Formats: sequence, structure tokens, C-alpha cells
Amino acid sequence: MYLKDDILNNVKFMYDMLDERDESVNISFEMPRYEDHVNFIINHPYKAWYIIHTDNGDPIGNIYINQDNSLACFIKKEYQGKGYGTEAFKELVKMHPESHYLANVNPNNSIGISKLKDRFNGKLIQYTYKIKRDDILNLE
Repeated sequence: MYLKDDILNNVKFMYDMLDERDESVNISFEMPRYEDHVNFIINHPYKAWYIIHTDNGDPIGNIYINQDNSLACFIKKEYQGKGYGTEAFKELVKMHPESHYLANVNPNNSIGISKLKDRFNGKLIQYTYKIKRDDILNLE
């Protein structure tokens, strides 16, 4: 497994991965239009963003680190549970050494929570709520 800074060469792959995501295990996700997806990739706000490849070069996921050192990793379903995510996190933190990192996870994502707590010794520091604009504006 290796990480490669080739997001712009994998726009369609990235879009297909978004379409594969399970909304119940993501914090805030709505499927974007393809044009919006392309614009996001071109202007990405991340400190770094990589495609995860198998040793034979097949793209299997992506991983990024934000300015606040929050991390996120998404692996295609057929490759999940095989250790690629853990290896990708290890590689990313070697490339971007910091004293600590943050990871957001949906409270319904029991596998993700288990990995963050048990494998990475993560400590829960907050819950995040998604609030729609109209729900705030329509308050009485």
C-alpha cells in the first residue's frame, strides 16, 4: 500500500467512492453534483490529500489531513477490513508529523468508533451535530 498525491488524476474514482458511501456511518454527507465535486477537488481546503493505492497500483481509497490536523480516510467497500486504512493512517502521520490528530466519526459507526478507541487509543472530546440552515431560520 502507498499514498500518492494524484487526486486530480482520479476525479471520477473519487466521485464513484462518494456514491458508494453509507450515509449512516458518515457525519455530514450529501451527494454533490459532479460539477461541484470537480470544483471541490480543484480547490480542496486540505493540508494534504492522497489516493491510497494497493502495491500493484490500484486506487482503493483516499485519505486527507485538514489544517487543524483532523484526519479522514475512505476505503472502497471491497477493500475494507483488510488493514489498508490503518496502514494509510500510519503513512500519513509519517508524512505529516504532529503531536496529535483529530478524527470525526458518526456515533452510529460502531466499527469506526471501535478502531479509533481501541486501535488508536483515541479519546472522545466532542459530539458534532449537523444542523440545516432552514431549521435554524424557522425557529420560533
